[in-house]
Amino acid sequence: MNCSNCGSPNIVTKNVTERFAYGEEQNAFEATFPEMTCSNCSFGWRDYRAEQAIETAMDEYIATLPKEKTVDDFKEAVRELLAEYLGDSAGTREAYREALLLLAAEL
Repeated sequence: MNCSNCGSPNIVTKNVTERFAYGEEQNAFEATFPEMTCSNCSFGWRDYRAEQAIETAMDEYIATLPKEKTVDDFKEAVRELLAEYLGDSAGTREAYREALLLLAAEL
């Protein structure tokens, strides 16, 4: 491999770790990847390995984020909690009222 700036074959490769922002999070994730530097002209660059490492680290970070709830998820959670709170007393007005109050306390 030669330097794309000056053509020198004197290239030093070292692993670097860098933090990256994601969304509003300024230090969301970090990635470690090789970075090349020319010993003659000090030109530095990254190659496809850096892009792959950054993408992998970002994907791993995204997988740790809480998933956004959909309206259907919310409806299902409400149904489950109402069934839990109502139990055998389903159908009475007072049971629904109490179940809804308990549900509201959880939300």
